[in-house]
Amino acid sequence: MLPGTVSQTPMSTVTSALRNASQDLSAPSLSRRERERLARRAAMLDAATTLFAEKGYDSTTLDEVAEQAEFGKGTLYNYFPGGKKEILFAVFDDLFDGLRALFATHFAETEGQPVREVYRGVIERMLHHFTVNQA
Repeated sequence: MLPGTVSQTPMSTVTSALRNASQDLSAPSLSRRERERLARRAAMLDAATTLFAEKGYDSTTLDEVAEQAEFGKGTLYNYFPGGKKEILFAVFDDLFDGLRALFATHFAETEGQPVREVYRGVIERMLHHFTVNQA
């Protein structure tokens, strides 16, 4: 396995790992209330990601996301006022942040290596990432 990659295949596990790579929920600068809020948001996004992967975006309802995340539908709207569309964009934002962290780690680890090897490593990590994330 490549350094900085995720070995589990469930989509929600991958999303959580990528989210945690770019955001540390245990950071001491965050209050307990903010850490709990971020954990609830992460649970909602994990539930949505799982359902989107299993059923597709169009076939997934907010009621199903709320049930899977074990929150009320109103709570989803408190976190994502734009509804399902906003949740989808938040999932993509988290995946992008995780990929950005993956690239930053790779470039930091390969500093000073020949450019060809660095780019080969980037391609390998990308292929691995997308293989792991296929639903």
